[in-house]
This record gives sequence, structure tokens and C-alpha cells, in this order.
Amino acid sequence: MMEYIIQSDNPDERLKSRNSFVHAGIGTWNKEVLDKLLRCQSSLNDLVDENGRTPLSYAVSISYLDGVCCILNLKAFTEYTYNRDRDGFYPIHMASRNSHINVIQEFLKRCPDSRELLNPKGQNILNVAAENGSANTICYMLKIYELENLINERDKDGNTALHLASRYGYPKVVSILTWDKRVCSELVNDKGRMTLDVIEYYHYDLPSFQQRLTWQTLRYANVPRAPRGKKRHSYEPGD
Repeated sequence: MMEYIIQSDNPDERLKSRNSFVHAGIGTWNKEVLDKLLRCQSSLNDLVDENGRTPLSYAVSISYLDGVCCILNLKAFTEYTYNRDRDGFYPIHMASRNSHINVIQEFLKRCPDSRELLNPKGQNILNVAAENGSANTICYMLKIYELENLINERDKDGNTALHLASRYGYPKVVSILTWDKRVCSELVNDKGRMTLDVIEYYHYDLPSFQQRLTWQTLRYANVPRAPRGKKRHSYEPGD
């Protein structure tokens, strides 16, 4: 079993870069080896790598679906679906951020309540996908009835998925969201801004091509601006 773990040009460095043999086993992409290593463990509590990732989070980060399934197949380890990494992300958020749709599907099938998990910004998995421009992930999530309540859910700053996609200039994501009739484009965030206000506020002076295209997409969708009484024009630290 160990011969698989040490298969590397520099095995000592490989093991040094992980805090456990389980992480190293995941790195081999060998399901049989990983399964044997997991069955030798009574707990994964202390098994985190230098980035604060549990074996499950690490498997998600490299989009190793078989590894994710291997861990979740053992009931003793399903609880790690609800463990945050050092950045406060749950494994399903990491999958959403990196557009690992097959991994997201596995979490939703095995741990359906994981769809309600929030990161430190108060963002759900749809918010995370929007903030990172994961268009394919957004398309997938909008087709899942059980995720419908996430569509207009706001984060700690009052931003919906549409606010976030607009803020970071992702025209394809904005287009997908504005074409969905369930998406409310008239919601204001905690700064009193609707989505069109958001992109104009952050990118008015020297917008990139992506930002201009995002603005045009919002205009084409007839997304409104916030009423003057609600919209705040002055800059404040932390915006």
C-alpha cells in the first residue's frame, strides 16, 4: 500500500507537504489505496494539511470525485461535509467556487442539507458560484428545484447572486441570471444599491471590456437603478 503513496520524484517532500498519509493517499488518485488508509483511521479530526484542509476538503479542491465518494461512503466521515477550512469554506463551497459540478451533485445527493451552509461572508453556494463567475455551475443550480430558495438569498452585505456577478464583472453569469424570471433584479443591498448601481459604482472610471459587457447585459435586461432616495452616492471606507 505504501508503494503507491511514495510514488513520486521526491517522496519525502510529498509527505512533508501533507499532514497525513490520508492526504498523500488522495494525491495518488488511487481509490483502493485511499479506502484502505481511511479504514485505518478512527477519526479525521487532526488530519489537516498546511492550508487547514481536511482530507475531504483536499479531495474537493483537486476535483477528485472518487476520493470524495470514498470518504463519504464511510458514515464515520460524512460529518466532515460540515467542517470549514482555514478560510471558513465548507467543502461544497469549494466545489462551487471551482465549478466542480459533479462534486456538488454528490454532496446534494448524500448530504442535502449542505445546500444551506454559508461561508463567513454569509454566502450560499449560488452566491459563491456567482462571485467566482462559475457560469456552468449557475446553470446547473438554477435547474435544481431544491435550490430555488437560494436564488435571491442575500449575503451579509445584502448582495444576491446577481449583485455579486455584476460587482465582479461576469457578463455570462449576469445574462443567465437575468433571463431567469425567478431572479429579482429590484433588490437593493445594504448600501442601497441595485445591480446596475453596483457595477456603475465600482467600474465607472476605467471599466474593462468584461465590465462594459456586464453593464450592457444589465441594460439590455432592463435592470433598474435604485431610486435616488435609496441610493447612496458618497464613498465610505469598506465599500
